Amino acid sequence: MHENSGLNEEWMQDLQNGDPDIRRRGAERFISEEMPDTILPLLVQLLKDPDKGVRDAASLALTYNEHTRIPELVVPLISDDEIYVRNIAGDILLRRGITVVPALIAYLPERNDDDQKFIIDILGLIGSPEPMDDIIMVLKATENENVSLACIEALGNLRVAEALPHLKDVFFRTELFGPTIIEAMGKIGSEDAAQFITDNYKNSDDLTKFSMLEAMGELGDEKTFYFLLNELSNSDIPYTWAIVRSLCNLRDKFGLDVPYEETIKQKILDTLVEGDKESLKLMFEFLDDAEITLRPVLELLKNFVYEMDGAYIKQIRDLELLNFCDKLTGQLNNPDEEVRKLVMELLFMLKPDMAIVFSDKMSGDPNFWNRMRFVELVEQYMPASKEELLTPMLTDLEAMVKERVEWALDIRNNG
Repeated sequence: MHENSGLNEEWMQDLQNGDPDIRRRGAERFISEEMPDTILPLLVQLLKDPDKGVRDAASLALTYNEHTRIPELVVPLISDDEIYVRNIAGDILLRRGITVVPALIAYLPERNDDDQKFIIDILGLIGSPEPMDDIIMVLKATENENVSLACIEALGNLRVAEALPHLKDVFFRTELFGPTIIEAMGKIGSEDAAQFITDNYKNSDDLTKFSMLEAMGELGDEKTFYFLLNELSNSDIPYTWAIVRSLCNLRDKFGLDVPYEETIKQKILDTLVEGDKESLKLMFEFLDDAEITLRPVLELLKNFVYEMDGAYIKQIRDLELLNFCDKLTGQLNNPDEEVRKLVMELLFMLKPDMAIVFSDKMSGDPNFWNRMRFVELVEQYMPASKEELLTPMLTDLEAMVKERVEWALDIRNNG
């Protein structure tokens, strides 16, 4: 350390200099250099400096310097009258992470509601289990709703199963925090939490039920999967959104199959109408199910693409889209001519490059109206490839198709 040295005096003078550039450079020095004890209080004070550049430099130094007393001196700024000072302090503490937890715990008792909420929010974001007992103590004692919510959210972020009995107790004491408590239980993720959610679903209010359905997809088991299937048969939108998403999660997690009975089929179709992108995974199941009537599913997807101007498809990962289109191509042999036409349209709309690979199949479709539609799709989506894709159809035995191709190529040649 450089205590009582001339160099230390020089550094202290820099931090108190009237020129903000000198104060800023003085603070920047301690981003990486060892900091004497006498410098620390001056640096903390610079977090209130009128110059933003000085404040930013002091913040960086107090974030990255390894001086062990930094948390102890920064934590009290949580109570500062200026919002910007409180926010800077919170940012420093959050970035320093687990090392600031003891100082936050020590400052937590007897603070006002705003301070307690601020501290508990930071503790929750840090995620260390160390302050669990202290947060539970505040949860039991506070009468402030915002502080209670902060405690519940923080306990979820700590992901400590020992917090469950206390969350259950609050759940039964008031309906106000139901959705937040369920979300916290979902993060904790124990079998006990899953059972609690299932057991209390029927008697919960609507908002809490929705949170429960979402949580079941994260922490449920096979029994939960069949519970959700049963609920799907009796549910209305928006509950079906949450149920379908959770069914997808549990199906993928446990390798389960969705039994597409008539009621379940209709419920999933109703959900698809609402445009939830996660429902694409269930569309895969539809395409694999020989007993499903594919036409309404394909028509719904086509409508999605039209109505959302491609935004729906942009949300889907490339691999998922590729897999989906690959499944679509298997339906080019479907005996239903309307299904084949919808598949053509979707392939051109979703992945024109894949549609080209199957152009021979589409241009040779048994239904001449489908072949006519193929010509239109090539004109719309692949105009630069018209000659290559349509020329082989000049020998089509159906006069209407042949004339349509000649007309399309004449436009190309005369354009």
